Amino acid sequence: HRLYILCPVFNKPYSLFTVVKRLVTGTFGFHMVKVVIPEGATNAQVASLFDAKLSSFTREKFLTAVKDKEGYLFPDTYYFTPVVTEEDVIDQLNKNFKQQAGPYEVESFVTGHSFKDIIIMASLIEEEAKTDQDRAMVSSILWNRIEQGMPLQVDAVFPYLVGRNTYQVTKADLANKSPYNTYTHKGLPPGPISNPGLSSIRAATHPTQSDYLFYLH
Repeated sequence: HRLYILCPVFNKPYSLFTVVKRLVTGTFGFHMVKVVIPEGATNAQVASLFDAKLSSFTREKFLTAVKDKEGYLFPDTYYFTPVVTEEDVIDQLNKNFKQQAGPYEVESFVTGHSFKDIIIMASLIEEEAKTDQDRAMVSSILWNRIEQGMPLQVDAVFPYLVGRNTYQVTKADLANKSPYNTYTHKGLPPGPISNPGLSSIRAATHPTQSDYLFYLH
């Protein structure tokens, strides 16, 4: 456990009475910084959002610390002090993930899939569908493909894989030997490709019941 002491900011001389009052009431003299993380943001995009908002934040240090946490930094609206550390940001995002997605970890046992697989699938669904109805149907189709031994063939992995924000897949992309390539490797990628929101996690856990194997959107 770490102990944090927040001290009020005094940007000009104050009377003793005012100083004591601010210490007692916890009036710190600075505003909380609002950071909004959208559903489907990658760790790199999350780092850029905080880097743009917090002068004390180091993007590279954050990315090093979260290299194994893709998919587990919950997208939400957050408020931080201007002097927050990278570790504090990670703790808060991770804690929120456990609180929001925790119930689905329990439900994953009923599905026959590991919670890790649920989060990986949710990250694919997040990039492939935009409404709750579509997410549940895409979830059904992708799980059906896995059960049939078909490759997932999800194009959304390529922006994450090649670092290019586009869905225009090239022949070179399709030939990529990475295990994240869902054209050349069957089953789920080895890890999430983004940080999915609660709707996508719910869809991965509770897909629509269907025998479909293809979708067009």
